[in-house]
Parts: sequence; C-alpha cells; structure tokens
Amino acid sequence: MGDSSSSAAAAADASSSSSASASYIHKVQHLIEKCLIFHLSKEECMEALSKHADIKPVITSTVWNELEKENKEFFEAYYTTQTQTKDDRLSEAETNELIQKMITESSSKDHQESSKDSAGSSKDPADT
Repeated sequence: MGDSSSSAAAAADASSSSSASASYIHKVQHLIEKCLIFHLSKEECMEALSKHADIKPVITSTVWNELEKENKEFFEAYYTTQTQTKDDRLSEAETNELIQKMITESSSKDHQESSKDSAGSSKDPADT
C-alpha cells in the first residue's frame, strides 16, 4: 500500500513540476515577445532577460530558437528590419528602462492572475 501512495505523490509532484515548467517557459516566451516589440536582437534579449529577469541566457536562446522554428516567416521579416540604423533605435538606457518596466508589469500581472486562480480554486463547486 505504501508504494501506491508514494507513486501517487510522485505523480502529483511531477504534474506540479511540469505545470511550473510550462508556466516558466510561457513567461520567457512572453518576455521575448516584448523584446521583439522593442526590436532587440536575440543577443540583446538574452542579455536583457538575464540582467532584469534573472533568466539564464541558454533558456532565452532555447525558447527563441523554438519560436523561430514555429514562426519562420515572421523572423525572416524581423531580421530584415533589424538592419535599420542605430539612430532609429532606442538608446541602451531607454531600452533598459522599458525592459525593467515591462518585467515589473508582467510580474505584477502574473501575481494577480495566480491570486485569482487560487481564489477561484478554493470555491465550493456546489456554489456554482
């Protein structure tokens, strides 16, 4: 009997871990999309997320590569626009300020959504 309860606990832990991993990857994807809005290169995005969101560059690179595979046409056009001159782009200080703001907003939004989720999950099904 002990084996089945420990197996169930292990399965619950794996499910929770898988859900947390998916949530983390979704967060990284969302932040990469914000970097794209600011016309950052892959390297600039990796540096920005490492510095401002404590996301390892290898994680950002991996998620970026997957996005490229899934959205080939978008990235072809995106890289074409990356050839614009530096004069047309924001300064590094402006970019850092905007990235910090978007990460702060994203974190507070995530916190609000998780608060709503936990509040919603504590409802008694008989009340609905």
